[in-house]
Amino acid sequence: MSKKVKSSSPNSSRSSRYSGSKSASSSRSTKYSSSKPSNPARSSERSGSKFASTSRYAESKPSGPSRDFGSKSSARPSGATKTTNVGSAKKFHRPLLKELIPSLVLVFEEKKPASKVLDNVFRHNLRWGSRDRKVFAEVFYEIIRKRYALSYEAQENINASSDILAHYYLKKNDYHVLEAPDLRGLGRGDVKRAPLWIRYSYSERFHEVCQSQMTTQLKEYYQASEEVAPVFLRANTHLTSVQELKRTLEEEGIATDKVPASTSALRLRERQNIFKSPAFKKGLFEVQDGGSQLIAPFLQAEPGQRVIDACAGSGGKTLHLATLLGNTGKVLALDIYEWKLGELKKRAKRNSLQNIETRLIEGQKTIKRLADSADRLLLDVPCTGSGVFRRNPDSKYRWEAEDFERIYNLQKEILNSYSKMLKVGGKMVYSTCSVFHSENQKQVEAFLAENPGWELEETRSIFVGENDFDGFFMARLKRVAAH
Repeated sequence: MSKKVKSSSPNSSRSSRYSGSKSASSSRSTKYSSSKPSNPARSSERSGSKFASTSRYAESKPSGPSRDFGSKSSARPSGATKTTNVGSAKKFHRPLLKELIPSLVLVFEEKKPASKVLDNVFRHNLRWGSRDRKVFAEVFYEIIRKRYALSYEAQENINASSDILAHYYLKKNDYHVLEAPDLRGLGRGDVKRAPLWIRYSYSERFHEVCQSQMTTQLKEYYQASEEVAPVFLRANTHLTSVQELKRTLEEEGIATDKVPASTSALRLRERQNIFKSPAFKKGLFEVQDGGSQLIAPFLQAEPGQRVIDACAGSGGKTLHLATLLGNTGKVLALDIYEWKLGELKKRAKRNSLQNIETRLIEGQKTIKRLADSADRLLLDVPCTGSGVFRRNPDSKYRWEAEDFERIYNLQKEILNSYSKMLKVGGKMVYSTCSVFHSENQKQVEAFLAENPGWELEETRSIFVGENDFDGFFMARLKRVAAH
């Protein structure tokens, strides 16, 4: 039986907004790992390093500086490239490969969010064509999504370097790379015989948590989370309707489909840079998963009411709530990060919404001042993000064993403390983007047991892939007494 595998430091969905703790990165020590793993928090790889023998790569420590993640001078704009076919192979040009390997290092070794790494690459390579950007993004995310499975298939452990992962993936998927290294000797692993957690690229510890949370749907969850998430748009019904938005986008050459499970959603038929759309710039829509769009209506807010979104972030659900209020009443958006509230202000202006107010959380004093003031309260709390791994595949590698207990305690603290902002007779929604019972039903049950002045009205769970949505949980409770 293998020893426990530790994943890297956490970066849970929205958890950093409420907790400043940082877990140290740790090496893996199972029979699938190398005997001398490097410290991922301190080491990085050179994108131009020579390939050694396979056995050396199984135990070598990557070295050398990586490209500065935030510096504008860290990458020069490359010349425009064109993805072409070489025989039956697709050509992956050198400028793309030059960015791919250090980008993977930033995600795997330095724990940078993949979405921000990708944005940084595109920002420094403005002359890339749309096809190159699409190919790069697809390859980048597929390697992240299938990291352990690719590593095991290549060299029968989960410690393959970013160099190995990149070149092995490109070769396996018929991409032609100029000056490709000698990959003979790789590909000897039979991933079908590997443990389930390796086949679907999860840490062993996270797999154990999944087993304890899902006794019957574990494989279905892994399979659904491995799929590429579609792009959903939410119509800003303050300015347009779903049908009108669909026609407007068609005139711009953007094809969408209505979503039967949501009254506000459209689904893109093909991925593209939707943020360049004139309709987006006019505030006619926001990008938001279809499942996430069901949370704001679940609160049952009515025009003229005072609503608090207590974990607002940059405000996707805040905007939705403000729209449902018909631009009347007041939506108070709270968060501990001022820059996120600044982003929300910009989005509200683009959406032509005037009923949103933002306020920075400065400790418990902010919450106490708002006691018994809200008709409706949304607590979209920090969570493991287990329902959105197909959209954020890099986040599944970041969890340590102790972080699960930390996030559960944080959820309980927010639920017990922030709920006091609701008036008697008001309604509260507790929601997560997780599919774990301990974050969802069990938290609600514990809250009700400790707070007799509350009643549960309804719960709803959305499993990953249901209606092609991400995974979510929501519970609506009513405050019936002060105590």
